[in-house]
Amino acid sequence: MPRPAMTPEQTEEVRRRILHEAALIVAEEGIGALSMRYLASKVGMTGGALYRYFPSRQDLILAHFSIGMNDLYEQLMAGCVSTDPLTALRDYALSYADFALSDPIRFRLMFLEDNKATENAGVKVETVAAVYAEFVRRMTAAMEARALAAGEPKPTTDVLWAGLHGAVTLAIVSPEMDLGEPRAFIERTVDTILRGLSREERHHGYP
Repeated sequence: MPRPAMTPEQTEEVRRRILHEAALIVAEEGIGALSMRYLASKVGMTGGALYRYFPSRQDLILAHFSIGMNDLYEQLMAGCVSTDPLTALRDYALSYADFALSDPIRFRLMFLEDNKATENAGVKVETVAAVYAEFVRRMTAAMEARALAAGEPKPTTDVLWAGLHGAVTLAIVSPEMDLGEPRAFIERTVDTILRGLSREERHHGYP
């Protein structure tokens, strides 16, 4: 008698188990060790069974990106928004840092091991856009409140994002550098950029 078809919930559970095992391989042995054959052996599947869930290694990495972006969006939007626009902007940036530091392996798979993730049809590109749109919206609010110098919000957000993402990346991939505690290092980076974007010498309580 043929085995009953899996429910969507069961299929998703298996996919997440495979993704978890893939992340463990990367954490313990590096991205180069992540092959479909090796992963199949780790999860107790045949190669053919694994390919039914993920047709290729690239699809596996892209799935990390897609699920991770949804989790990132939910985390960024879950917190209370400060009535002070500059604090709200700073909190948003540091929430991104907290997401990355809470699961460095996922961060690496999402942003450092693949540079064409959003081209995958399974990735919700609108989620990526929504994450950045909220960043720009908070930058705009800080400028309109005259907490930051007037300018074009999108290019200015790009600058803050570049500094933030760079600091997070260094904290995760370069532990041999004397950067201090990772979260404190990222905070210093964000605060330095925000001071540089301020209209005048007012620190809003930041160091």
